[in-house]
Amino acid sequence: MSTISETFDQYREDAEAIHEFCEDLYSKNFSVYFDGVRDLYTRLKSKTHPISNEELAYILTDLPLELFSAAENLNKLRLDHEVVKLKNKETLEKTRRTLMEEVTQVEQSKSSRQEIVSRALNEKMVEYEILLSAYNSVITRVENEQSFARELIMGAKKIWDSRRGAESSDPVGPVVPEDESELPDYRLPKQYIK
Repeated sequence: MSTISETFDQYREDAEAIHEFCEDLYSKNFSVYFDGVRDLYTRLKSKTHPISNEELAYILTDLPLELFSAAENLNKLRLDHEVVKLKNKETLEKTRRTLMEEVTQVEQSKSSRQEIVSRALNEKMVEYEILLSAYNSVITRVENEQSFARELIMGAKKIWDSRRGAESSDPVGPVVPEDESELPDYRLPKQYIK
């Protein structure tokens, strides 16, 4: 009986190739949108170096636009995924018909012919299934990154609002209008009590 590590070693090369494919797909289409998000999160949580207003402004204004662009790329990836799924079904049916024709020429019971066809289909379709799994993996990763970025935006908004509220309730200096004529006339007319 083989151990789990022996089994893993058997498939290590294939697994590494799939990881490399997924990482390459992610890097080409999505990393530009999410590379700095973790760093901004670290800055947001820092106790020693509070996040700057410029960084908060970036999170609140630019990051949502980048999320929109990432969503467009994600939709393209989902479309590719669906195309592969549909082609997978088409290939599966063609292969099944071809195998059934080949197997019917051999004199065997119907159940053994179906078993032979089923086994052959599984062997031929494994590459398509692996590709579908890779697409699913990248799609899930991007969805998780989008959720993380949205939470970062919400946290940044709270800090931004808190800072703005503190500034408005406790201004740094006196508020003096640029034009003195804008000041209302607070002198009351002299009234005498009779």
